Amino acid sequence: MNRKLTQKSESPQKKSASIMGSAYFYWIIPVILSFILLMPALQNGFVNWDDNLYVYENKALLKGDWWVSVFQPVQGNYHPITQASLWLDYQLGGLNPQIFHLSSLLWHILAVALAGRLALKVSGNKSLAFFVAMGFGIHPLHVESFAWISSRKDLIYSVAAIGSLLYWIHYLEKKSWISLGSCLLLFLAALLSKPMAVILPGLMALFLIYPAGTWQNPGKCQLGWKQLIVPALSLIPSLILAYLTYKAQFSVGAVRDIPSLGFWENTQIATHGFWFYLIKGIVPISLSAFYPYPPVWGGLPAIFLISFIFSILVIGVWVKWYRVLHPITPGMLWFLICLLPVLQFIPAGSALVAERYFYLAAFGFLLMLGCVLDRVVLNKLIRNGIMGGFLSVWAILAFQRVPIWKNGETLFRNVLVQFPNNPTAANNLGNWLEKNGQRKESCLWYERAVRSKPDFPQALFNLALCRQEQGNLTEARNLNLASLQRKPDFADAWNNLATIYGASGNLDSARIALDYALKLKPDYAAAWNNLGMYYLANGQKDSARSSFEQSIAFDRSPNSDAARNLQYLKSGH
Repeated sequence: MNRKLTQKSESPQKKSASIMGSAYFYWIIPVILSFILLMPALQNGFVNWDDNLYVYENKALLKGDWWVSVFQPVQGNYHPITQASLWLDYQLGGLNPQIFHLSSLLWHILAVALAGRLALKVSGNKSLAFFVAMGFGIHPLHVESFAWISSRKDLIYSVAAIGSLLYWIHYLEKKSWISLGSCLLLFLAALLSKPMAVILPGLMALFLIYPAGTWQNPGKCQLGWKQLIVPALSLIPSLILAYLTYKAQFSVGAVRDIPSLGFWENTQIATHGFWFYLIKGIVPISLSAFYPYPPVWGGLPAIFLISFIFSILVIGVWVKWYRVLHPITPGMLWFLICLLPVLQFIPAGSALVAERYFYLAAFGFLLMLGCVLDRVVLNKLIRNGIMGGFLSVWAILAFQRVPIWKNGETLFRNVLVQFPNNPTAANNLGNWLEKNGQRKESCLWYERAVRSKPDFPQALFNLALCRQEQGNLTEARNLNLASLQRKPDFADAWNNLATIYGASGNLDSARIALDYALKLKPDYAAAWNNLGMYYLANGQKDSARSSFEQSIAFDRSPNSDAARNLQYLKSGH
């Protein structure tokens, strides 16, 4: 009897080892440590870089119009699930940024847990799974994705994508139709969270070439036409959404139109971007929220050509030494597939690269790095020490990076440290300072933005407002006209030009400018108010009253200029 009881009991040491060997340990610990390390993000506020469009100046959201706030595209992007999450945050806490940041952090933590689960599934190596999950949680390049509220889409689409792939693996192993249905449902959720999810069919095919559990020692390929049916069919909605997104981005001017950049230049830019993400993944220093394109007139800098040549050499080495490099190939392919849509083969936006694009790609990068260390460093103690060194350095850098996203001032001052002549950062910093009562300094930053880029419409407009306030109407008018020459559909500039003409006594030109502003933006409350002032100056009181009422219909603030003007008119003046 005593012998049997002794055989069934376990010593405290064995129980501890059992806990440490548990599959759950390798994602629970990264989840807890990541949350504790990144909690300072909850002290951050909004930044004036898309947060205004998605949240604090989003009229549909502020009015409680659920349908419009969720399903209306923002800046050419259609991601209703992401916008629904922001709508829910607003319902819970209004414009309290802590609620939004807590939500983003929780989405990130969920992604960490799923990344750890997937890493264990594909490699079968618990130490490697811990390294991947921990690295995914605290990598400095991931700070942008959870500390920037507008980047919520990267978090949600990554959670849905990893969840979809876990169900895809289960389907391949068990042939469970429930798993396949769950996989496709999460795939759709990923697409509706961010169009970047178009890469999911490629990742699904990757698991046919390299079955789960064999990524460190790739096994037999399962690729066949029957297995390819699901990824191939998944390509259809992916390609449709990719096309619609490209068209929408082009319509709002997010796709660059630089005739001098052809396929050859874009290929160099793409290879440079690949090495940027790989190197920054290993050594994430000198980070920035914005990485502008280099001057392209006269040819790209030599580093872009060097990146292309080096890429060709690496491909040659990879082909020749494929059997040796075979274990790290799945991670490299994951990394490449995730980055493919954002390597600027089709140029979009004014940024060369962006840290948020590294988010889902980081899974492949961390797996690849872990496999390299596993193969090269045979001593387990030394290998774990190197992994711990990477994680410790990344944790320190991530902790230092979080407060940079505190507000628009801290963010754009940091960008300007890296890129002192960047006009977008200078203009956005000026905008933040202006809205926070530092008008004199904001005008200096607008001047700097215009010096850096004399044809920058928004900076020209902002500087025109400064000159108008300073009483220099001639320069204000010229700056406004320069802004409109570059961007004829700039409703704000037309409205401001009207006020300048009005102040100069040129009422006919003011009326023409207001007509343009209202044609471009029919719900422009300030322009309707200015039109009312035009009618009032011409003695047309009925038309003035109608214009003021129209302005109030679009801006119901009781203290609006139109409300005061209408009250003035009703008082008999």
